[in-house]
Amino acid sequence: MDKKKEINDSTNVKQLKPSCARYSAARNLEEPKFDTDGNSTYGDYNTSNRPPGNRHFIPRRAKLRASGGRSISLYEKWRLMQYQSNCIMKRFLDRHSVNVSVLPPCVHYDLWKHPRWKEDYDKPLDEDPCPDCDVRFTADAEGVYRAKIAPASILIPSRWRKRPFMDTIILIGLPQHITVAYIKETSTQIFVEYVDPAGPSGDRQGCEEVQTWIHSYLGPRMGKTIKFYQAAKGINFQCDKNDVMCQTWIWYWVYFRLIRSINTQVLSRHIYRLGQDKNSLERVHRFNCWLADLYKLGFYTNESPSQTKVALLHTPKRPQPAARAEKKPSRMQLAFKKLIRKTSDTCFSRTYATDSSEEDDTSSSSSSNITTATDELDDMSISSSTDED
Repeated sequence: MDKKKEINDSTNVKQLKPSCARYSAARNLEEPKFDTDGNSTYGDYNTSNRPPGNRHFIPRRAKLRASGGRSISLYEKWRLMQYQSNCIMKRFLDRHSVNVSVLPPCVHYDLWKHPRWKEDYDKPLDEDPCPDCDVRFTADAEGVYRAKIAPASILIPSRWRKRPFMDTIILIGLPQHITVAYIKETSTQIFVEYVDPAGPSGDRQGCEEVQTWIHSYLGPRMGKTIKFYQAAKGINFQCDKNDVMCQTWIWYWVYFRLIRSINTQVLSRHIYRLGQDKNSLERVHRFNCWLADLYKLGFYTNESPSQTKVALLHTPKRPQPAARAEKKPSRMQLAFKKLIRKTSDTCFSRTYATDSSEEDDTSSSSSSNITTATDELDDMSISSSTDED
């Protein structure tokens, strides 16, 4: 009996193995990869084995110079590129148990395209109501920095309490620049790895303000000691004078640091060598194209419904049109109305006069007829009485 049971158990196991293998193969698709040498693959997400050939937006310094930094159509395209990269990295980081916000842009930028509407907008036009970073630092004329958290960010208390993982990536905006912080939480303390792609040429005071804010904001909320350090402090990722892709460099660091698990020293040396070999701009451009291809292949995760709602609510609405006053009729309209009124009155009076005259003629003729008939009857009666006599 025992041998029969063992045989039955072994057959059951053999029957279960293929289905489990199919289940794991269906879930664990090969992930797209980008290597440090610049080569890339799309994993199991490109069944045609051909890279998408459609064009996509490329950030260029020449475009910024041509527009003077004030083209809203250029900013709209730039912001859409940032959003799509954000959605792709959300897909990567979810697979590797790291939190990150998806920060959707405004639904439209009609307010900035119509100068007359700006008068009815009561907020600074230089401030995007749907920003591209979790927290944005701005400096006033006196050099005082103030931090403002994006309404769609994971740093909002209601979202922070529901964060699914221990580790988190947050994007930190400085004036005209974007940096990143990797928050690694343990049971006893928190490690914050801060990276500024501008390196030694970046905003030093801004970096100090970021460190102060992280201790004052995250420390009390998380109830743990924070250890803050700035990685790759002496490396300028954007050493090429035509490089304006600071946010793409952020995702480059995050991808190799968390998805490919490369430590800070090795990754810093890799980026430093790219700059020394004058290949930094070409490499980050290739990485940006790879991200754009992944979005076309469907490798991305959209924002949550609450974040979509935030974008809808914070997009500046079109101003309500003022109540239009009733227009006074023109001279031609007044003359036309007067002519119609006069003509109708004349026609009515003439019609009434004709009808009344006809009625008078009819009544007179009928009365004359009645008188004639009466006279005839009287004559007949008189003649009959004479004959009798």
